[in-house]
Amino acid sequence: MKKIILLVAVLGLLVINFTDSSVAKTKSYYSGDAINYEGQVIIASTNTGKLELFALDKTTLNLVATVQADDSKYNVFYDVMFDEQWDRLYVYVTSGRYLYKYDATDFKNITLINKVKDNSWDWFGDIDKVEGQIVTKGTKFVKFWDADLNVVNAYALVNPNNPYNIVFGYYNNNYAYNIADNKLDFYDRTARKVTRTVELKYNQATGNHRLHPDALNDMIYVVDDEALKKFSHVGGFYKSLPNESGFGYDVIYSTDGLNIYFSNGAGVQKVSKGNFTAVSRFDNVSLKIDQAWAMGLVRVMDKDWQELVVVFNNSNIVVLDQNLQVVAKVLATTQDDSAQSTEKLWLNLDKWEVQANDLITVYGGGFAPGEDLTLTLDRNTMKAKADSQGRFQTEIRVPLVQIKDGATEFRTDIKVVGQLSGAHYSIGVIIKK
Repeated sequence: MKKIILLVAVLGLLVINFTDSSVAKTKSYYSGDAINYEGQVIIASTNTGKLELFALDKTTLNLVATVQADDSKYNVFYDVMFDEQWDRLYVYVTSGRYLYKYDATDFKNITLINKVKDNSWDWFGDIDKVEGQIVTKGTKFVKFWDADLNVVNAYALVNPNNPYNIVFGYYNNNYAYNIADNKLDFYDRTARKVTRTVELKYNQATGNHRLHPDALNDMIYVVDDEALKKFSHVGGFYKSLPNESGFGYDVIYSTDGLNIYFSNGAGVQKVSKGNFTAVSRFDNVSLKIDQAWAMGLVRVMDKDWQELVVVFNNSNIVVLDQNLQVVAKVLATTQDDSAQSTEKLWLNLDKWEVQANDLITVYGGGFAPGEDLTLTLDRNTMKAKADSQGRFQTEIRVPLVQIKDGATEFRTDIKVVGQLSGAHYSIGVIIKK
């Protein structure tokens, strides 16, 4: 009981820190990637809007490179993924409309190798690697790419609120998993449809939530706001471990095959898959850093091939060893001058293909609570207003556009900009003759 009371007290302090307008805010770290490249642990994040690379040097994390998107319109990076090919280190990043590939073998000379724009007006929000292929998760499709950035496969699998929450199985697991609206959908990639749904419980259903599919044991591990839970693909609910903090984020596996890690804001726990009890834990209160809040998790091996856990910890990034002892940390320093939102930016439409004078319902979130919004469609400007949660819904009438001779459609996008926060997001639409 004492431990639970302590956690509640810590959470209370965290809430005060998050909402104290007198404290200068920095942009949060909540996701990223990590790799061991030639014995060097490298960590990447795009949570500041730029690509940042950090190198682990014994007990310190050093920022070694920063890259800004080169497009004047789509100038914010959303997600990042490492890939090692032919002894060279590559970094893939998304900026919504574009997918970038950089050669980061030399930190002092990061080189753009390729940059592609999706012609179907998909909006890339997340990037991953599945079965050796690059995977983007967009507003229309999940797409598989080869090393030259050609699309080789696609699934009509979307999470309009948070594509981060789509996870693919591995080895002989032919499923993808999608956490949305307090539900976990099992998507059969062969049948190309959802074949099973499991109820979950999150107070912030659109937040980052990533599960671990254990193909070797045919089990799914996921943490919601109630508990760490274990499901079978074909059966029901197996085990649970109460989540004391009341917030659930990521689950990742340990290389020993015997344990898993999960984050719950207040910290990280390592749990035995066998008896479902905590083996070790890291509590943010011990870090003594304001606004520390454990969200995204990534596993990586150090130069001696010992397991490390990278925690994207809101006000910092912290590296833990396999016993969840602190190895290194770095503080967030990028100033956040925008008003504070309650979730990641997202945008959606009730239909993608329209004609002039049609009405489109545009809805989204991640903006500052109560701020005025400007919507733009082909030089036509409309107004809307975010609610107390930073969300909005409005109808706009499709304008008459000039369609080139011989063409049957006009492809453009709808852009929404927060007038207070400066936050902006775009989504594609096709106007037919």
